[in-house]
Amino acid sequence: MIKLKRYSIIICFIVSFSTIKGYSQIDTTNSKVWIAFKNSAHKIGFCVYHIQQEACEDHSEVKDELLKISDPESEVYYYQLDSKWAKNRLISLAKNNASKPENYFILFDVDQGSFAKLYDSTKTSNSYKMFSVFDLRDNFEIKTHRKSNSSIIFKMVSDRASSILTNTMWREFFSRRLGRLSSEIEISLIGSTSLNNYHSFKDKFMNFVEK
Repeated sequence: MIKLKRYSIIICFIVSFSTIKGYSQIDTTNSKVWIAFKNSAHKIGFCVYHIQQEACEDHSEVKDELLKISDPESEVYYYQLDSKWAKNRLISLAKNNASKPENYFILFDVDQGSFAKLYDSTKTSNSYKMFSVFDLRDNFEIKTHRKSNSSIIFKMVSDRASSILTNTMWREFFSRRLGRLSSEIEISLIGSTSLNNYHSFKDKFMNFVEK
């Protein structure tokens, strides 16, 4: 009887260890996929936020750099992806949709016209000047609308109507008005490496949303 009890304890320990190890491997894989996605977004002038991933702070000095090269008497408008705002935005959206905040992620323009001022033409920049919130329960595809050697226009499309929330920085942070819902967004990129950066972003985005 004692031997049987010990045997049961050993089996339970092995199963528990295997389960913990399995979850750890899943978390590590998801983290690697997220980091690859985040880095690819950076290359086209965006950053991303998910409530279960470590918040990015790579763009905290952009406004200071813009202030250094701007006329002291002119206003510099640059909106940083603040993790506290992002978290509250997803929690509020999830509550309004009877969902969970981890079902969403934010794609946020951290370029906002700054790359053309701070970097040379090899740096891919975009003209989006907005942020969008995607529902990870949707199915997505990315379609090329128009492209050349140094520019590209592409669309990110959901299979569900009115599922992507988009808002301009001004409406979100100044007028406090809610954004609009649609099934697709359109993004324009320019720069000598924009095509390569686009393909990288497309691959990493699809890897992330299909996980």
